[in-house]
Amino acid sequence: MKSSSRNTAPLAMTLFLAFAACGGENANAPSEGPTQTLQFAARMGALPFACGTSYALGSAATMVQLEDYRLFVSQLRSVDAAGKEVPLPLVPAGLWQDDNVALLDFENGAGPCSELGTKLTNTAVTVKGQISAGSALRFTLGVPAPVAHQNVGLAPPPLNLGAMFWSWQAGYKFMRVDFSTPSTDAAAASNQWLIHLGSTGCQSAAQTVAPAVACALSNRVEVTLPAYDPLQNMIVVDLAAVLANIDLQVNTPGTAPGCMSGATDPECQALFANLGLEASTGQCVNGCAAQKLFRLE
Repeated sequence: MKSSSRNTAPLAMTLFLAFAACGGENANAPSEGPTQTLQFAARMGALPFACGTSYALGSAATMVQLEDYRLFVSQLRSVDAAGKEVPLPLVPAGLWQDDNVALLDFENGAGPCSELGTKLTNTAVTVKGQISAGSALRFTLGVPAPVAHQNVGLAPPPLNLGAMFWSWQAGYKFMRVDFSTPSTDAAAASNQWLIHLGSTGCQSAAQTVAPAVACALSNRVEVTLPAYDPLQNMIVVDLAAVLANIDLQVNTPGTAPGCMSGATDPECQALFANLGLEASTGQCVNGCAAQKLFRLE
């Protein structure tokens, strides 16, 4: 799939900032019934993530600086000991979540994150209902298909960011991680290595037309975290674990820098395996049990 790493959507960003300026009138509106807040933390192994900090990542311990780090989670459920799932609707909260999709934003627009990032961050998701201690937490890394292909300039938060969108045809980027690595080319100071995870094989009459049928490769990651206690556990999003066996100084000639979700891209094949996905089908293997991005602390 061909995609630009520097795409922008002025209208979408205008809407985002306008909403931020007014604080979101319904951001703190009370919700009916009990709620719980799930806390997330971005880590690079044992180290906390911060824009402007360099990290040794990948099999060659390549020093990198991140320029963007955002992702969508959706369809949260609790799972009891018998395997019964109970939906956990989200509490609509201004910029960050509607009733089913939440945006986690770990970058703060500082330093190398300044080009596409924003000063605002979000590391929590609030759900309706209670998750009893010992139950598993299950959610999807991705945007549900019914809302994955729409006009980003008119979409309500959190689906109104052009930086997290390819096109009406391709839909949203479920996760966006941009970082730079030292260049082996004397003419360039650094190379980009990108992770733009989203559905592929999406067919329609044009890039500006939403598909009438499901994309061939969904590429949504199902995450199950056993024995989750929202009062005790932090959900860690660990990029270092996903990249541990990938050499970030290598990119297959003729392919996008890093992984732009291409099924035949060698960098994607290694990355998808670490997300629990089969690259050739875009489906979870054994419920995405092998995913390494999320863990509990």
